[in-house]
Amino acid sequence: MGFIFFFFQAEDGIRDLVRSRGLGDVYKRQKLYVPVGAPCNICLKENVDARYASITRMNADGSDFEVFAKGIRNTVGFDWHPVTNELWFTDNGRDNLGDNIPPDELNCVPTSGLHFGYPFLHGKNILDPEFGLQGDTTLYTIPKQELGPHVAALGAVSYTHLRAHETVLDLVCRLLLEKKQTPISNTHSTITFISQ
Repeated sequence: MGFIFFFFQAEDGIRDLVRSRGLGDVYKRQKLYVPVGAPCNICLKENVDARYASITRMNADGSDFEVFAKGIRNTVGFDWHPVTNELWFTDNGRDNLGDNIPPDELNCVPTSGLHFGYPFLHGKNILDPEFGLQGDTTLYTIPKQELGPHVAALGAVSYTHLRAHETVLDLVCRLLLEKKQTPISNTHSTITFISQ
């Protein structure tokens, strides 16, 4: 079975699509997954509050709260692989290192407890100039794919039901129309996909 994962900078139409899928996942998984961004551009606040720079999860009733994955600067979009049930997420990289670095990231969490490098490591091999030497890069999970710097992927969706001769862009437009949304017309919006 094919699997397409796409992420995007988007207007409200696609964000609404992602939000509606996420609520279904709470019901299906009996867990609520909540990203908690870093409270700064670049800082080390895990010792102050373990929730910073992480994806947390809890039961639907709020019990059994835990940090599911850490070292994540700011994820807005995530979804689960439809076959493996692994969580895939985008992560927005830090600012003030120039226009060409660091990359934003596409990551995969096959098991809880992984650290994805922030604030020590960016992308696959960029040590942070302030914090890079304070961490052990052998302990971090590197991204499945580096995205462009500052792309700010604000959503993520996995999908397995392409119709015959349908492109990914056709799929996005079809899903938006099914939700009575208008397709994206903003020239700053982009859609990128990875086929697994």
